[in-house]
Amino acid sequence: MKLLKCLLLIVLIVIFTACTPLTEVQRFGSESSKVISDTELAKLFKSSYSRSKYAFEPGSTADLSAKSNDADRKKVFDDYIANQQAMASYFQVLAKLAGDEEYDFKENIDGLAKSIKDIPESKLDKIHVDAYAKLVEKTTEWITYAARQKNVRKMIQESNEPLQILLDGQMILIDVYKGTLNQELAMIDDMYDQEFTLIDTSKNKLLLHLARKEREEYRLFYKAKLKKTKETKKALLKIKQGHKSLLENVNTLKTDKFKTVFKKFNDDIRSAKKTLESIK
Repeated sequence: MKLLKCLLLIVLIVIFTACTPLTEVQRFGSESSKVISDTELAKLFKSSYSRSKYAFEPGSTADLSAKSNDADRKKVFDDYIANQQAMASYFQVLAKLAGDEEYDFKENIDGLAKSIKDIPESKLDKIHVDAYAKLVEKTTEWITYAARQKNVRKMIQESNEPLQILLDGQMILIDVYKGTLNQELAMIDDMYDQEFTLIDTSKNKLLLHLARKEREEYRLFYKAKLKKTKETKKALLKIKQGHKSLLENVNTLKTDKFKTVFKKFNDDIRSAKKTLESIK
């Protein structure tokens, strides 16, 4: 009878241990997904011409060149969004495996593009294209698995390489978005400088005042969005480091030492998310 009770106790301990959520890993997946899901910078990149077209003479060489660049941006936009969705979906699945099997997905995994394109207009080359395909394959494979520690370990091990490549690619895109915003700001500043020279300040003081106020509003807008590019890169770097730490500690995810160390990553990512949300 005592032996039976001991065996039952061991079985219960094993079951409880196997089903105990990896809270910090689950939190990391959830918070990382929220950061990566933000597509505002990509949308600003796509709509660049709609803001800067007033700096060009309609039909001029500069205007035609800007329209050509606009077409290129629209051509790669879907791939840029797909890149973010693939990573966000991966982290959602990671959160599911690390915790509650009933995790509520915000992205439609089945709707993920099966591939992105390696084209001259894109800053994503073949290495990113291949990594995207591999990460999507792994994500769609693991979504059907139950929340078990061994599944979490295997997913982290199999997905780290393509994920790191895509995170590097995303940081490259953030630099592209930053460059586009800086270019817009420079063109708009130049446009106002030229317009100010045409205003008769002795007769149109109110017009000059309104123009200067409008220019300052533009500058504040770009200052905020450029700050967002900086803070987004910082958050992505922290996510990269966090996932690398998961891989390095993949066999000790339940230990108190790991939880204490990794809690700092999660606190930093959550703080970064709040900073990004505060930028309007």
